[in-house]
Amino acid sequence: MSTQLRSPLPWVGGKYFSAQHILTAFPPSNSYDVYHYSLFDGTELDPLERAARWFYVLRSNFTGCMRPSPQGWSASAEKVESHAYHTALDLFQVVQARLRLVLIDNRDFAEVFRQYNRLRTLIYVDPPYLEAEDYYAASFTLADHERLAALLNESTAHVALSYYPHPRLDDLYPATRWRRITWEVAKHSQRSAKTKARATEMLLCNYPAPATTLWELPEIEASTQQTGRR
Repeated sequence: MSTQLRSPLPWVGGKYFSAQHILTAFPPSNSYDVYHYSLFDGTELDPLERAARWFYVLRSNFTGCMRPSPQGWSASAEKVESHAYHTALDLFQVVQARLRLVLIDNRDFAEVFRQYNRLRTLIYVDPPYLEAEDYYAASFTLADHERLAALLNESTAHVALSYYPHPRLDDLYPATRWRRITWEVAKHSQRSAKTKARATEMLLCNYPAPATTLWELPEIEASTQQTGRR
């Protein structure tokens, strides 16, 4: 903790010159751990308080997933976390409006896929990446990757699939059928003010490159957006 900041208003009993001695005598405190364990240890919480803690914990860990034991703390001496929280809070109303007509279907991917697998459907798939499955709370095994590949290879829909490049993908998704697009991004789990590790993302598509991208289409009328019709 920095002690370089001093109050612009001096007062009798101020502790600026004693701050270092006082702070070093304090025991460590981590509200992240307290909030995190309270979501799993049976603590009775008001629904609004539980939602606030859930948001705080997810925003505070670098993996963005919820699990019984903490997995990484995203704070650092170089970042001002309060700004990040306020930025996220400012998005709540926008996100609420955007998700108003969105259906969240929380089932096994095979069940969801079989229901929506249609010729004129675009399906974007973002599974846990090969050999990175332990970042996620839900287990996803090699057998699941193979099960997913079997479904997608038989699909009549337009499928776009995200992965990191991996040798196993050549067997799961043959290059003769799956077009590959790659680009570099900063790894979210290994970013800091001084270091930004890079990773190669890959998108596999079972359809030819479109002549017009989604962002080049004319704007949809407001009435169409509201009803969800195309």
